[in-house]
Amino acid sequence: MLGVIPSLAFTPSNGSFEILVYNKKTDLTQTNQIIVDLNGMGDDMTLEDLRDALNVVDGVSAEITSNRGLKISSTGANQEIGFGEDSSGVLAALGLNTFFTGSSALDIGINSDVKSDPSLFAASRGGIGADTDTAIDLANFIDRPLSTKDDSTLSYLYDRMVSDATQGSTVAKAVAEGTRVFAMTLQGQKSATSGVSLDEEAIKMMAYQRSFQASSKLIAALNELFDILVSI
Repeated sequence: MLGVIPSLAFTPSNGSFEILVYNKKTDLTQTNQIIVDLNGMGDDMTLEDLRDALNVVDGVSAEITSNRGLKISSTGANQEIGFGEDSSGVLAALGLNTFFTGSSALDIGINSDVKSDPSLFAASRGGIGADTDTAIDLANFIDRPLSTKDDSTLSYLYDRMVSDATQGSTVAKAVAEGTRVFAMTLQGQKSATSGVSLDEEAIKMMAYQRSFQASSKLIAALNELFDILVSI
């Protein structure tokens, strides 16, 4: 089955896709539908079956590469090949007719063949050179509601991601600042406590005690003299 080939980036499903052969001399386009049988009933289509189905199309040559890839080319210099409506996902799974590469925001990129030769970009949906509907759809994709994201658009999701990141950064900064101030307060309290010398404080207490004793003796002596004066 196509769906169990380990090298596939995506798993295709039962459906079909179109392959278009454009003749530069006659300016005519021949559209052929390739049925992809992956319904799980009986013998599902293999990579070899897909190759054979493509080779039946006039002007198309398909072969399986050494790494189990599928290479499709035209058989004549005056012919160009294009692809259309793919309900099976087999083209994306095999890396054919793809514009983007990668599987996440970390490694997203543009197909190297399209980047080096922009003429390979399939801008038309109705046929080679017929219109630019695919290019228009791609340009407007950022504002298209996504059913898997509650009909939110990529533009909205990006703005929300930036907003959440900004808000999270602000909160984290405030928490970090509060923690820093609290740590400085604790450090100050620790320094105030650990900075007291018990020996120095004991000496001060003894000095205060001696001063109190001397004052007491002075008061007692004055009181005795006062009593003597009163009795004379």
